Amino acid sequence: MLDEGMNTMQQKTKKNLLIVLVIVLPIGLCTIIACSVILLLGISIFSAPAYGIGYAEPHIGEIFLYDVRTGITTQVTNNLENDESPQIDGDYVVWEGQHAENDEVYLYDIEMDKTIRISMNNKSDINPQIQGNNVVWQGNEDGDYEIYLYQIDTLTTMQVTYNKVEDKNPQINGDYVVWSGVEDGDSEIYLYQINNRTTTKVSNNDAADGSAQIDGDIVVWMSSMDGEWNIYVYEISSRTTKIISNHVEENISPLVSGDYVVWMGGFKVHLYQISTGTTIQLSGNDAHVYYPEISGDYVIWSEKTDGNTILSLYQISTGLTTIIDNKTKVIEDYYIEGDYIVWTGIEEQNTDIYLYQISSEHLVNISCNRNDDRNPQILGFNIVWEGENEELQSEED
Repeated sequence: MLDEGMNTMQQKTKKNLLIVLVIVLPIGLCTIIACSVILLLGISIFSAPAYGIGYAEPHIGEIFLYDVRTGITTQVTNNLENDESPQIDGDYVVWEGQHAENDEVYLYDIEMDKTIRISMNNKSDINPQIQGNNVVWQGNEDGDYEIYLYQIDTLTTMQVTYNKVEDKNPQINGDYVVWSGVEDGDSEIYLYQINNRTTTKVSNNDAADGSAQIDGDIVVWMSSMDGEWNIYVYEISSRTTKIISNHVEENISPLVSGDYVVWMGGFKVHLYQISTGTTIQLSGNDAHVYYPEISGDYVIWSEKTDGNTILSLYQISTGLTTIIDNKTKVIEDYYIEGDYIVWTGIEEQNTDIYLYQISSEHLVNISCNRNDDRNPQILGFNIVWEGENEELQSEED
């Protein structure tokens, strides 16, 4: 379906992009503290990662948590099954893990050091997202994917959509959930308000609409309504929609943070300011760039040069672009939050997680092992990622 293709282009979901003030980055211990969390899940193999990093098979994934303040890494899961796609908000981590050959959604309480399974069925539950008290995901319980919402404080789950078509890739911010759902043979964007349990159809056309993202009062997505992919903005409070990209290039992978929308158009990075309606191109015409990210005052993107991948950092308030000092040849799965950038890097033969502090220009390898690690996410002082089971890797060696 459409969203599977667009998800390949975008792969990383972006939650609430908040500016978080963080203290000095430690030089970095790589101590592993294994939690006494034992989950009985089912076996599978990682699918190909976002931008082409491959893992040797068989691959058993675990979830890891790193504390920026202490430099300590905790292995959250420790089992013979596959755990992947972690997301983090506040004191909670969610991910999808296998149980009896099915994918289920799990929730880890950092402060309590406790894990619970929050989806309860014999079908596939994937793509969990979390913000505050709410967790959303897509679950295939009746032969097609529906959207589900779990509230942490009440331990209750509700089914948001009820239909016979595919509803996929939910995103959550504040009181709202957005996703793409198939209707009459094409996909549309839907918006659900949690408090009053109402659903609004945001897009309404005969084209493909997907890759919806939300921040505050703004929903953005990409649509092929005019024959080419373009970026659209919907303002929730006014219920108005407008196109913000041109009709010349393929415009994909939109993200929104506060007053700004960023996307990739014709392998160039574009930045749109919602309040003024102005657009500027951030990357050069000769550059071949990929997948911009945005958080507050910063935009990052990757660029291939001389066989290596570099990260460019643009500061909106100053208009200055800098190249991040990177010691790895390949950068994948990058993500920015406040003063920090995390990514998956290939230095020798395995992939590791790197943490870069913008204010100090300090770079550290925080996974520090011979295993493959990928898909880092960061919020506040905590970073999560998925990595190979270290005990199994040691046995193979």
